[in-house]
Amino acid sequence: MFGQSFFSAKQLHKLSSDEIINKVEVEKGERWSDLPGKYKSGVVLKKQAVTRDGVDHKTGQPVRVVRRQYVMTDWDSAMLQFDGENTMTRRDELVAYLFARTLDEEHSLEYEVLPSPE
Repeated sequence: MFGQSFFSAKQLHKLSSDEIINKVEVEKGERWSDLPGKYKSGVVLKKQAVTRDGVDHKTGQPVRVVRRQYVMTDWDSAMLQFDGENTMTRRDELVAYLFARTLDEEHSLEYEVLPSPE
């Protein structure tokens, strides 16, 4: 996709990924290494539970409510969190993270909170 934003399919035909990256750097001055991780390796979208203050509409009393919001991190950042010496334990944590329906509030990855759809 990186090369396709600068060159036609015909110009990129039969070029390897490394050749495409080099062509873009030489001819267009854009460096692959300068791109954010989300453009190089994709993103992970998850729902995360957050606790907020709210108001009970029936009683008017203040209450604590748990809501879910979408959060996003790039794939490389998510994988770096699971690099460690104890590979089996870390792999189990990675699998649990990837298949969790909702992340708890204490989850430690750095995320970008996505705006709620209106």
